Amino acid sequence: MIHLNQALKQMRQKDGRGRFVPFSMTFVSVETGELVTYKGVTLPQRQRVELEQAERSSTLRGPQGDNRTNDFSKTTITFKKPGGPGASEEFRQCHIHLITRFNGEQVF
Repeated sequence: MIHLNQALKQMRQKDGRGRFVPFSMTFVSVETGELVTYKGVTLPQRQRVELEQAERSSTLRGPQGDNRTNDFSKTTITFKKPGGPGASEEFRQCHIHLITRFNGEQVF
C-alpha cells in the first residue's frame, strides 16, 4: 500500500536526463465510473506546480475523507497517455482522490 501523498511525490521523479519517470496508475473515471488503468504514463514537463498543489490538497482530507478545499483544479493532475511510434500526444486529467492504484500498489 502507498499513501496518496507518496504516490504524488513519486510521480515527480525524474531520470538522469531530467524527464519524468513513467508509471502506471488506476483510477475511477469521472465520465463512466469505471476503473481505468494506464501503464507507461508520464507527466508533461510543465507539471511541477500542479503536482505540488495536489500534494498540499491531499493532506487536507478530513477524518471521513472529505476534501476541505473547493478548488477542483488543485486536486487534479494532467498526464500523458503512452502512444506508439508516430502517435500524437494525448493528455488526460485525473482527480487525485480517485486514484486507486499506483505502480501496482493500492493507494490510501
